[in-house]
Amino acid sequence: MLFDFDGTLVDSLHANHRIICKIFSECGLPSPTFVDFRDNFRTPYLGYYQQRGISLSNSELQARFNQLEDFEILNFFDDSLRTLATLRDNCVVMGVISARPVKGIDHHFIKHAIREDFAFIEAGHELKTPPILAYCGQAGVLPSGVCYVGDAPSDMEHAVAAGVFPIGITRGIISADILRQAGARHCVDHLSELPEFLGIHSTVR
Repeated sequence: MLFDFDGTLVDSLHANHRIICKIFSECGLPSPTFVDFRDNFRTPYLGYYQQRGISLSNSELQARFNQLEDFEILNFFDDSLRTLATLRDNCVVMGVISARPVKGIDHHFIKHAIREDFAFIEAGHELKTPPILAYCGQAGVLPSGVCYVGDAPSDMEHAVAAGVFPIGITRGIISADILRQAGARHCVDHLSELPEFLGIHSTVR
């Protein structure tokens, strides 16, 4: 089972919006509203900036975002660590494929001593189809036997393109209908619903 990171495992939406607003302010442009950011900030991220008047390159934007980010203010969702432990204890092979740089992922995984629970981590990928397929090849499994869990329409689109089973997670923010329209074959509101969907009984309280 493969996971997105931001918005799926870690509650980062509001923190990321504040960073985006800072970047727009530095460029002398009005800050996007939270609703605009929530509904429209998706890969490829450069298009979002350009459509709103920013002319910096993708590498410049990524570098500035990384400079402004504070890992310590981000937290796992309340059910993330518990659910991941349940999946681990039931021998579910887990991986993460995310647009976030690996430094941010490792910071949280090492802090919570779960780095070794993941067999595959690919970071810095706005287009997730290639690393999803790379995982399938590395693990020697067919894409049809792999799930990808994400909170963005682009996550679902990339999962569909890779031929894996797309699971959308709303976290009470994005609608399940939007995720289904993007290709989700199953939707959950919270990560804690995954074990039941997989037929697994929780082992962690």
